[in-house]
Amino acid sequence: MAKYDRLVNTIISGSMKGAAGKVICIDAAAGADELVREIAAEIARRGGVPCVNRRDRPRSFDPCNDGGNFINHATEKQFARKVRQEDAILKTYDGHIRIYCDEDLFFGQDIDQARMQAWRKMFMPVWHKRVLDARPWVLLYFPSAARAVQAGMSLKQYTDFWHKVSSMDYSAMDAAMEPLKRRMEKADVVRIVAKNGTDLTFSIKGRRAVKCSAQCNIPDGEVFTAPIRNTIDGVVQFNTDLEYAGIPYKNIRLKFQKGRVVEARSEINNDKLCKLLDGDAGARYAGEFALGVNPYITRCFKDVLFDEKIGGSFHIALGNCHKEAPNGNKSQIHFDMIQIQTPEYGGGEIWFDGELIRKDGKFVLGELKGLDRLK
Repeated sequence: MAKYDRLVNTIISGSMKGAAGKVICIDAAAGADELVREIAAEIARRGGVPCVNRRDRPRSFDPCNDGGNFINHATEKQFARKVRQEDAILKTYDGHIRIYCDEDLFFGQDIDQARMQAWRKMFMPVWHKRVLDARPWVLLYFPSAARAVQAGMSLKQYTDFWHKVSSMDYSAMDAAMEPLKRRMEKADVVRIVAKNGTDLTFSIKGRRAVKCSAQCNIPDGEVFTAPIRNTIDGVVQFNTDLEYAGIPYKNIRLKFQKGRVVEARSEINNDKLCKLLDGDAGARYAGEFALGVNPYITRCFKDVLFDEKIGGSFHIALGNCHKEAPNGNKSQIHFDMIQIQTPEYGGGEIWFDGELIRKDGKFVLGELKGLDRLK
């Protein structure tokens, strides 16, 4: 049995929905070559055509894989030409696999933030087409020494954990998510409270809930929807370290009035947070609300791909909504902010229409408790 058999099968059978007759792009960091070879070989065995692009940093906001030099120095005319090139390339693929293996976790700090915003504004329509159209895509990280240090683990510990959480039985997770999806779709008023001052209410009436069980992210484990745009009121204090476009943030606190963030604070890089939220009209409104349910991910890894899936957490994303659960909010950003509600992180409660759904990170309704027993 090959080293990555179960993961490769999850990617091709689940995320890509098969390979026969498809051209599948693999944008991958050089450090992930071992996994890339197995994926490419399996795509070929199943009748598809793998197209491998090896990069140092396969990041959406660093289009030339050059540490941001293009963004820092190009004109808007060059931006437009690069966007047309990316759009043309996109049209040649039937599926897209992105594999990061980061060694420089904060290289985005080298990029001029005003120019970054100008680039995002021009490039995001193509990016949204890439990740929101009918063609399948998936994102995953391959273990790196930098990610292990960020997680506070040895490389072996981190790699072993990554194997376990990336190769879990996502079909069982999908089945266990179904009752939560149905309950969310019945709900109107959501209230979230926690001892750190969080007291937030909003409506999700009539919104679709979406199960995430390795279709687009690995690891996975969340059920998301979108608040009705103008209904969010109150305060939320997030309790995880966050990062967006290479800029770190810590313990972000938001105050909402009629759906709009009217106050925002981060313990670090507060000025950059305010500039980010002033980037366009939709950046101060929420495009997503989700519950994290992965039982293997129990603490903050300082990595949103893991942290938004933490069992016993929820997250709210400021900015662009997802096509699968739209609320009309449009923005060049989609910034997931996470609060963990397990006892170790201070606890908390989530209520739907006056009914307690989850307390201190554990579901209290019988039909939802299967999500706490996935291990």
